[in-house]
This record gives sequence, C-alpha cells and structure tokens, in this order.
Amino acid sequence: MEVKITENSKDRMSFELIGEDHTLCNVLVKKLQESKDVKYAVYSIEHPLVSVPKLMIEAKDVKAALKKAISELSEQADELKKLAHNL
Repeated sequence: MEVKITENSKDRMSFELIGEDHTLCNVLVKKLQESKDVKYAVYSIEHPLVSVPKLMIEAKDVKAALKKAISELSEQADELKKLAHNL
C-alpha cells in the first residue's frame, strides 16, 4: 500500500490509499467515525476497477484521531490473530 497525502493541516486531511479497496477504507472510516473528536470521515472510489480510494477526514486533531484509529484497528487484528491461532 502506498499513501499519497493530498491535503494536510491540523484539522483536515485528504489522502489516497494506492493499492487498497473498500475493505480497508470501510473499517478505517468506521473506526474514525466512532470518535467524538472527528467531525467527518468519508472515502470515495470513483470506479472500483480503475480508481484509487480517496479518504477525507476532518477532526480537532486529525493526526491524533488517525493514529488512535489505526492503533485500535491494529489491536483488534492482533486479537483476531490470537483467535485464529487457537482454532
């Protein structure tokens, strides 16, 4: 995955997730939307076969919100790995 940041300020960020699709974008946006500090988090993919996902986030501190969401998703992925290992 490659990340291309197209807008970056304290309260707004837009970026492209090159090589990704709805799967990662859905969980990331959902996790961001759970935060009371996030005004909005959305993504769009113009065409699933030829377009790159574009994410837009607005928050009090967008970098902190993004780091928190990624950390929480990472913890959930670790829990799933443990579950899979115990099967």
